[in-house]
Amino acid sequence: MSTTHVKLSPLGQEEVSTVHGLLTRARDRGQFDATPPPQRVRNLLASPDSAARVVRTDEGRVTGFVSAGPLGLVGPPLARTTFVEVVADHRETEDALFEWAQAAANPGTVLRTLRGSGSAEPQGFAKTREFWRMDASALEEPVPQRDDLTLHAYPTAAADETAWITIINEAFAEHWGGYVPWTPQRWRDRLETDLGGGPQLLVLRDGEPAGVLLSRIVELDDDGARPTGFIEVVATHPAHRRAGIAEYLVRTTLTRFAAAGVTRAVLLVDSTSESRSAAVYRRCGFEPTFTYDVWERQASEHR
Repeated sequence: MSTTHVKLSPLGQEEVSTVHGLLTRARDRGQFDATPPPQRVRNLLASPDSAARVVRTDEGRVTGFVSAGPLGLVGPPLARTTFVEVVADHRETEDALFEWAQAAANPGTVLRTLRGSGSAEPQGFAKTREFWRMDASALEEPVPQRDDLTLHAYPTAAADETAWITIINEAFAEHWGGYVPWTPQRWRDRLETDLGGGPQLLVLRDGEPAGVLLSRIVELDDDGARPTGFIEVVATHPAHRRAGIAEYLVRTTLTRFAAAGVTRAVLLVDSTSESRSAAVYRRCGFEPTFTYDVWERQASEHR
């Protein structure tokens, strides 16, 4: 089925709630580990380079959603990449929406979509890697102190925002697919969102900024709506790798989640990362609970 047989209409910020049921049905089919929150959809729509459409029945029910742009519903932004999100109740509608996304994508970019491993293969895409969602229980026992490490919570006089941003950017400079560096504006924008009391931690090693962990406390609907600690960023400066910085930050965060009454923590990790992040998280008690397949194809050179 081509897009000429699918009636598409724009999706505005005021209509975000209309796609929630569609996303929840997709979660039930295994496309997502949890229903993407409305704020994630709003962020996607707010991007000036994003385009989004929905498919409606004659009665107004939304049966399909498609977007193409620098942001997706899962994972961070990447350079030279157009994230494609397609959610539909029927496979023939899904195929038509992928066709629309191909036409709407920025020429010369890589189209990328993340879908649960049990989801249908998007036509024309090739699988490139896997992402894992990993879960762990919060820790109540204290983390052993280290004489060479000093822990600080944001904000702190020990380091300004530039130090936090520098650690993150240096840590991920060679990240797969074209890492998009953090900017002061992106840092401030994140702090203005609802972090739910999640810890934002920086660790100094022998007085030098060595690692950063960013988190938030959210409600996920995969196991009933309950508070969950979501670890968003774990970054170790290259000069301090293989020194247990990431493990120290993660374990400390798990104890802080427990102190806040949160019993579960989750994170997303590239299962093939050369930094061996998944092994670090396993040592902290995390285990894979959901697999996202990463699918890619080249966008057309011309629109």
